[in-house]
Amino acid sequence: MSPAIAVRIDKFDEVLRRAQTHWNAGEIDEAEGCCREVLAAWPGHADALHLQGMIADARGDIDLAIECLYDASLSSYSPAIYSSNLAELYRRKGLFVEAQRAARRAVATDPNLAPAWNNLGLVLQDAGQLEESRICLERVVALRPRWAEGHHNLGNVLSQLGLVHLAAWRHLIALTLNRDFPNEQRNRAHQQHARARGDEFAPACTDAQRGTRLTDRYVRRDAEADMAQYRYMAALEALDPLQVFPS
Repeated sequence: MSPAIAVRIDKFDEVLRRAQTHWNAGEIDEAEGCCREVLAAWPGHADALHLQGMIADARGDIDLAIECLYDASLSSYSPAIYSSNLAELYRRKGLFVEAQRAARRAVATDPNLAPAWNNLGLVLQDAGQLEESRICLERVVALRPRWAEGHHNLGNVLSQLGLVHLAAWRHLIALTLNRDFPNEQRNRAHQQHARARGDEFAPACTDAQRGTRLTDRYVRRDAEADMAQYRYMAALEALDPLQVFPS
């Protein structure tokens, strides 16, 4: 590599760092200006294309966002998150075949990337492939057991599969980990809890514990007793997510 090319690459890295700083600060115009500076000199720069796509999505231009993220994910060196984010855009656009293809590419590139498994699970859920969606979302909570959204999404799929008690358990975990869930998600979880039956909850709870490798300290006896009597919010108060899921 010639010194001139090396200098240009170093400059691109510096400009992209500025772009990311602007993006994180919510300064979209400034971030976009940095991306355009890089792309003017190197139209196929994957990192700049990806951020440009995220900016386009923030502006409400999903078609441009898809175009940018598609180009960004073409390189074999592109991180898996680029394909994962592309999959989510395709899903929101209703292009489920393309979304599933991008999501599968993401998990194949990085099998330990929880957001990629989450996006694949959501795509499969929307496509009606619920059992495979469940497998993907169970992988999510295994990889990131403290991620409330993963538990919530798994609960939604379990509910669609008719596994009401396992769904209630997952939604309870999600609420425990994130007390600031939007009202819509909280209401959905509360409705799910109300549907559960105490006489069937115990074996379902055992199954949920087995699936997440819960320890004795995960649920104190008073929380289990509250759940058996349908007192889900009391059980929620008894749970401590800082002990439930070690950092």
